[in-house]
Amino acid sequence: FIHEVYKEWDAQIELIRTSFPMLEIQALDSHNHIHLIPSLFKVANNLAYKHQIKNIRVTDESFYLAHISDLWKTTYLVNVVKWVLLRILVSFSKAKGTEKYQAALGVLYSGQMFSKSVKAGIRSASKINNTKLEVFFHVGRCSNDELADIVRSESAVRFFTHTNRDLEFNTVENLRNEK
Repeated sequence: FIHEVYKEWDAQIELIRTSFPMLEIQALDSHNHIHLIPSLFKVANNLAYKHQIKNIRVTDESFYLAHISDLWKTTYLVNVVKWVLLRILVSFSKAKGTEKYQAALGVLYSGQMFSKSVKAGIRSASKINNTKLEVFFHVGRCSNDELADIVRSESAVRFFTHTNRDLEFNTVENLRNEK
C-alpha cells in the first residue's frame, strides 16, 4: 500500500511539474491532512526531498478560543476533535521535527475562519515563535447546480454552498486590505 501511495503521489507531482514547468511547487499537502499519518508522512517527506519541495504543511496550531461562547458551538467542538487527532498524528509522525515543517492554522475554526477567529489564531501562533505560518480558509463557493454532477455527499453540498464560504472569502479580502 505504501509503495502504491508513493507511486501515485510521485505521479501527481510529476504531472504538475510537466504541465506547469514555469511554476515552483512550494509545499506538499493532502486532502483532510492524511499525509500526517506517520507512514504517509514518510512518503511525503521522501517525495519533498526527491522533488526539492521546500515545505510540507503540518497542521500544528495551538489551542485558542476567539470567544468563550465557542465552547458551546457544535461546529467548534467537532473541530476540537479534529484538532486533537491532528496533534496526535503530528506527534507520532515526528513531522514537527523535520526541516520541511510549516505550521498551518485553520482547524479549530475550519469553515468559520472569520476576522475575529483568524486574528486570535495568529496572536496565539505568534506566542510560540512560528517562523512560517500558513492560514487556510475554505472559500470555494459553488451553487447547487455546479455541484449536481460531481458531488454526491449531501454534507459536502451543504458545506460548499453554505453562506460561510462567502463570509470566509470576504474575511480574506478584508484582512488583505488591512495588512
